[in-house]
Amino acid sequence: MKRTLLSILLALAPLSSLAQTSETPPAPPPSEQPPPGGQPPSASTTETGQLTPTTQPAEAPKKEAASNWTDKVKLSAKAYLRYSYELGEEAKNANQFNVDRLYLQSEYFASDRVRFQLTLDGGITRNGTGNQVFLAETKSAFIEVKDVLAKGLYLRAGILPLAWIPYEDDLWGYRVQGPMPMDRWGYVTSTDLGLAVGGSLPSKYGSFQVNVTNGEGFRFTELGKRKELQARLSVNPLASMGGLAAGLFVTGYGSFGEYDDPGLAARVKSRVIGQVGLQSAPLTLVGAYTVARDANAKVKGRYTVGEESLVTGHGLYGFAVVNVGELSHAPIMEGVDVVARYDHLEPDRAVEHDTLDLLIAGVGYRWSKHVRSIVDYETVSFGSDVGGVDANKPAEKRLKLQTEFRF
Repeated sequence: MKRTLLSILLALAPLSSLAQTSETPPAPPPSEQPPPGGQPPSASTTETGQLTPTTQPAEAPKKEAASNWTDKVKLSAKAYLRYSYELGEEAKNANQFNVDRLYLQSEYFASDRVRFQLTLDGGITRNGTGNQVFLAETKSAFIEVKDVLAKGLYLRAGILPLAWIPYEDDLWGYRVQGPMPMDRWGYVTSTDLGLAVGGSLPSKYGSFQVNVTNGEGFRFTELGKRKELQARLSVNPLASMGGLAAGLFVTGYGSFGEYDDPGLAARVKSRVIGQVGLQSAPLTLVGAYTVARDANAKVKGRYTVGEESLVTGHGLYGFAVVNVGELSHAPIMEGVDVVARYDHLEPDRAVEHDTLDLLIAGVGYRWSKHVRSIVDYETVSFGSDVGGVDANKPAEKRLKLQTEFRF
């Protein structure tokens, strides 16, 4: 009897194991596990530019499991703090603490190819009573689809980063010090409402962006039917060589449009920029030349110009950032940068002594990937007829200590 029961039990054992196997399948091997968050990795962000790079699509946040919409949201912020001391004779030792800019940004990754970005720009203004207040405005709000038609190609629609200013901010790396020349001079803005297509060239040979926008800039509504076309192409011709030579680049930019303002004798609005530079770990060195053509009424409020209905101005500028720690390989100098910049603008070629010259020289320090500071001397000198014939406007001179915080 015992032998019979034992035989029955031995016969049923394989069936029991088979039942357990069908109810609880084994976990797949590690190589078959889905990536964190269910999304493959994409392009990474840079330290030197906007909160997310404007030349490449952003990287989706990596989560263990995309259980709800919050797992698809990425938040970031950036603030520029400043203390400045005026050195000019007329300034009478004026000095101030200030918050120049405050950016709050959110991104929603609907999928591994589609995201929406919203950036709020907070800055200081004054209301009708003269009180200082902080106001926030929409800097960008756009939807992006990446890998459109080809790998690395993106399409954007909305209030979007334009082809030039964000790109050059990334090159300079010290936007906390102040706007880049074309922005500071008032010729090109950073964002506007429209459409853009851009991406990387194969094998790291460069990047490009083309956008069609309203033309008035993100702070103003469309005045009429006219639009503006902007295009930038950056080429690294020696990218395949590697090393220092791979950092050599040439960039061309053009923007063409017409002003919508009523009553203008001329409506032309065009800019052309040629740029050459070298970007490497120890050194960034850039030089550029630009020509701008505008309706007279659109520039005479900012600069000393002639009476012609069409004004042609030109300028040149250059900047350098030396990573002292990388260059010297001295641990004590790690994070230290020496920075310099020179801008020269002649707003109207037909007018003499109307020039503006900016010189910046200073030292920057990168405390971490989230914090960097710069202390610098800045001077702006003017042609003798700026503000009127033989006005001899005195130069502006100041010391500035600025810090950028980001997360």
